[in-house]
Amino acid sequence: MATVPILLLIYRRSCSVMFGLFVYLCFGYYAFAFTAIRQSVAMGLTVMAYFALEDKQQLKFFIYCLLAITFHMSAIVFIPVCLFGLVKINRLTIFFITSAGIVLYLARNRLLDLYASGYADKGYEATTVGGQRFLLVLIALIVLGWLFRKHFLVNRANQLLFLMSCSAAIVFAVSRANPFFLRAALYFQLYQVCYIPNLVRSIKSARIRVTGYAGFISVGFYYFFTQVC
Repeated sequence: MATVPILLLIYRRSCSVMFGLFVYLCFGYYAFAFTAIRQSVAMGLTVMAYFALEDKQQLKFFIYCLLAITFHMSAIVFIPVCLFGLVKINRLTIFFITSAGIVLYLARNRLLDLYASGYADKGYEATTVGGQRFLLVLIALIVLGWLFRKHFLVNRANQLLFLMSCSAAIVFAVSRANPFFLRAALYFQLYQVCYIPNLVRSIKSARIRVTGYAGFISVGFYYFFTQVC
C-alpha cells in the first residue's frame, strides 16, 4: 500500500522509469517507507487521489484523501490540491505563488502552533528525505522548470508536477526545520520522482540535458550517502 502507488506514479507519469526509480531510492523516499509506515500508507493514498484529480474525479479525490487522513492526520495538507486543476501556469500564477509563500512564511509561527499543536508530544524526528537543505534543491528545480517552461510546461501533467514542487517549497519554508512540517512537505515533495526526469528530458540542448542528468545523479548520490545510509 505504501510503495505500489508510488511505483505506479513513476510508471505512468515519469518519462524515464529508471531515472524516476533512481530519484525514489537515492532521495530517501523508499527508505522513509520503513521508518514511518502509517504516513507512507497515507502518502500512497494521496497518490491515488492525485490520479483521481488528473482524471477530474473529485469524489474519488476526496475519498482517497479522507482514507489517507485516517492513517495519518498530516495528510490533511493534501486537500487543497483539489484546486490545482483550476490553476493555469503563467506569470500571474508565479507572482501569486511567490506572494503566498512570503505571507505563509511570515505567519509561520501561528501556523505551526495551529497545525502541529496536536503533535507536540509525538517526538517526530527529522526525516531522512533531504532535510532542510533540500529546500535549495526545490527552489532550483522550480526556477529551472520556469526557465524551460516552453518545452516543459506544455502539458497538464507537467504543470501539476510544477505546482506540487511549488507547494513542497512553501511548506519547507514555513517549517523552519520543524520535523513535523518537513514530513508534511513529503506529500508534495514525493512528486520529484516524475518532475526531475520530465524536466531534464524536456531540455532540447543535448549538452545541457547531459549536464542536468549528471548534476541530479550527483545530488542523488550525495543525499543517499549522507542522509539515507
